[in-house]
Amino acid sequence: MTNNSSPAVTASSAIAALHDLAVVGVVDGLMGDVNLLRTEVGHLREALRTRAPIDQAKGILMLRFSIDADAAFQILVRLSSTTNVKVNVLAPLLVALVNGGPVGPDADIDAVRMLKETLRGNPNVTR
Repeated sequence: MTNNSSPAVTASSAIAALHDLAVVGVVDGLMGDVNLLRTEVGHLREALRTRAPIDQAKGILMLRFSIDADAAFQILVRLSSTTNVKVNVLAPLLVALVNGGPVGPDADIDAVRMLKETLRGNPNVTR
């Protein structure tokens, strides 16, 4: 059996195949990067969406207790830990309570109670 292909044709085919593999690898890598960026953008959008109510809740606590932003955030964190309700869920509840608005039918009753206790003057209610 004789091989009719010249060494140049075989080398050229091998180079083309390696090139194709490299391109596929680069494209796969780029797609992975795109997916990571999409995830990061989603997290950033969520952070932006929840930031305003958290800042408002911190401001309410700062005003109520004459404390700084870090102390106000720590109160929210303690309430979150005690009630097992995320800070980004507690913050809008606090804002709604202060504004006299509805807290919604799905609001955690314990969280609402603790927020009310906190606003009544006991920022250490969760200790």
